[in-house]
Amino acid sequence: LLRLLRDPDLMFNEAASLVAVWREQVPQHPALPEIEIAYLARLPERAFHPRQIAVLLPANPRLLGATEAIRDGLLAAYFEQPANKRPRLRFHDTQEPAAVRGIYEQALTEGADVVFGPLEKDEVEMLARSGGLKIPVLAFNQLPAGASAPRNFYQFALTPEDEAIQVAQQARNQGYQRALIFYPS
Repeated sequence: LLRLLRDPDLMFNEAASLVAVWREQVPQHPALPEIEIAYLARLPERAFHPRQIAVLLPANPRLLGATEAIRDGLLAAYFEQPANKRPRLRFHDTQEPAAVRGIYEQALTEGADVVFGPLEKDEVEMLARSGGLKIPVLAFNQLPAGASAPRNFYQFALTPEDEAIQVAQQARNQGYQRALIFYPS
């Protein structure tokens, strides 16, 4: 607990894990609210500010819409930052899923602090299975159900399954009992 409050070099993810573990171990501790408030007050100074971001996206025409949306979103966020606080962005083509670990290693060599991507499921799975990730990876897809993610591997995706679940829950909350589904043959 003292490490959480005193260590200025503690990474955000590690600090958040320490708070979660402490909350689980002593949920009724009277200082818990104050500790969490003190922790939350220090979030800005604990935030991870990468100097270089490697972006792994395919130049595949089949995924052009998704690739462009991700790229445009990253660039919009990039240009919202003051020029002196912007990390360097390096885009890498992940056309070949088997090469994704090599591209990750290249990003490390070039000085990346974090990797965004890959996008395609097989690339995400390939990189996760390769293990030994030295810097954080934020994948733009999910591992198959039951697969465990290695350390430093995070998944961000809005899958069709997630969207269907949200729509079904919303319909049920509104009292609907039947649905008609259109799907491709």
